[in-house]
Amino acid sequence: MLLRVDQTGVACHTGRRDCFFRVVRDGALVVDKPVLVDPDKLYGG
Repeated sequence: MLLRVDQTGVACHTGRRDCFFRVVRDGALVVDKPVLVDPDKLYGG
């Protein structure tokens, strides 16, 4: 089954659009996507 979704807002528990926010650059793991919503606000913390 293939679903096409028009995502609104964040989908990751870290407050980012998706959970694929790290990349390997020069042998190091680097965060390459910004936090869009503070995770504390997402979970009422």
